Amino acid sequence: MAGFARLMNWLRRLRRIGRHKAGAGLLVLLAFAPLLTMAAANGGRPALAAAARDCSDNSIDHKDLNGGCGAADPQELVADLKDNDPSDLQTIYADGRIGLPTAQYDNFAANAQMGEITRGGELKVDGQTVMTGVWTMGRTTLGGKQPTAITIGGKTYYHSPPSASFAGGVQSIPAMVLFDDQGTVQAAVLNPCGNPVTKGKKIKSSAVCKELLKTPVDGKENTFQFTTKVDLIGLAKVVKLEYFIDEGQGPQLFDTETNPSTPTPAHTFTKDATISVKVTIGVPGKKTRVIESEACKQQVTVKKPPTPTPTPTPTPKPQPQVLSATTPMPVTGPAALPGLFVGTSLAGTLAHRLYRTYRDRRRR
Repeated sequence: MAGFARLMNWLRRLRRIGRHKAGAGLLVLLAFAPLLTMAAANGGRPALAAAARDCSDNSIDHKDLNGGCGAADPQELVADLKDNDPSDLQTIYADGRIGLPTAQYDNFAANAQMGEITRGGELKVDGQTVMTGVWTMGRTTLGGKQPTAITIGGKTYYHSPPSASFAGGVQSIPAMVLFDDQGTVQAAVLNPCGNPVTKGKKIKSSAVCKELLKTPVDGKENTFQFTTKVDLIGLAKVVKLEYFIDEGQGPQLFDTETNPSTPTPAHTFTKDATISVKVTIGVPGKKTRVIESEACKQQVTVKKPPTPTPTPTPTPKPQPQVLSATTPMPVTGPAALPGLFVGTSLAGTLAHRLYRTYRDRRRR
């Protein structure tokens, strides 16, 4: 960084030389271009590695402040905006088509990413095209090459595609790009001149969790594995998938995967449960989002083994009782039958004697 600071001082000296000896200054600048590239690779300000600052009349940020015309990085651009010199900077950037009001300055300074705008109108960050059909604005018509007017804050400016505004032979110019929480471009600004992007087709990135698939494990009752079907939109990428089991006490994490088609470990359920998955996706701007949906939930109902039906014990049929000679007579009353017979014989004997006595008296 100290070496880069020395290079920045050289650039400032070159600008002073350029006021008197423009040709010599340009030659020195070209000689230092490889060193600037090396400084960028070692953590310096990369914007100047590919393009020098542009202080022309077409530049929106054309004042030599906070390091020079344009901005080497997001922090320098925010410093220029806070100084508001030229006096229309804040008004220009706050326009809804540009998307950088004062409330977003700190966010831009902390989170804007470095990218580039190509001559073909593509805005690229980390090699990904995040916007197509890009137009940028300036203060002049560029001699008729940029004739389309755009009015901001009651003043007229001009904008055009890069094929019109870029100098001959320039294939790309570095740019600072701020993404919203969805990973979509919010604002983009060319480094050398501060000229902002005014329109283009922003590539939106997202994902949809389509289905949570439940696969039984052969030969194992109540045992399943799970995979997920995810539809990716734009530049979104799956970062991780988190699988949860809820058996009535709230979701509990039981597996994490990085590929939707990779099955979870087999899990044997002992209780009815709800399975769900959270899909974390990465989107441009080094941001992540968590995707959930009702389609990515599964109910598991535990199958219990059938309870065997007990075999009823047959009721034995009563068998008729056969009495033998030795079988004692059953008791049929309060006294035993032998006593009954004895009582009956005694009564008969007395009755017979009374009858004989009565008969004998009649004969006399």
